[in-house]
Amino acid sequence: MRRNWKDFAAVLFGSLAAIGCANLHAASSGQIGCAENEIVITDDSWDLTSRTWVAECHGRRFFCSAIGTGDKQTQVNCKEDAADSDAPARPSRRSSRGCEYDTQCKGDRVCVEHECVFP
Repeated sequence: MRRNWKDFAAVLFGSLAAIGCANLHAASSGQIGCAENEIVITDDSWDLTSRTWVAECHGRRFFCSAIGTGDKQTQVNCKEDAADSDAPARPSRRSSRGCEYDTQCKGDRVCVEHECVFP
């Protein structure tokens, strides 16, 4: 299905409105496990496609982001500051040896012996 520029503009405007008007305390609450009235928001910044902020609760700091996914929907994610976390860091998905799959390589490159190379 081919969309025209008006459809694109409507989706973009809806996404921007959802990001720009988000209640950051409410958006952070479910992500970090604190009540809205216990959360302090700092470093709120946004542009055309995303919004980022820091949410603090009970001495713990979380880096949060929101992106518009279209149709006035917003996806919010928060991750605890690694310096504040008592839990060990989660291992990276990507092997320390480099790539494992072609999908981990950018553009037309493919994974050969744990390196992204042009075919």
